[in-house]
Amino acid sequence: MAIIKSFPESHIKEIGMALADAATHNELPDLFRQCGIVECGGNPKNGRE
Repeated sequence: MAIIKSFPESHIKEIGMALADAATHNELPDLFRQCGIVECGGNPKNGRE
């Protein structure tokens, strides 16, 4: 599996906009796993803060 070190900010914004209407926040981790995208870092949120 290839590891992508980082994306340019413009690509992150485009990906976010494409996903905004495609899936709920709870569905994204499973979709990423199915695509072979491994999350590296970040802090999962449990509920609202």
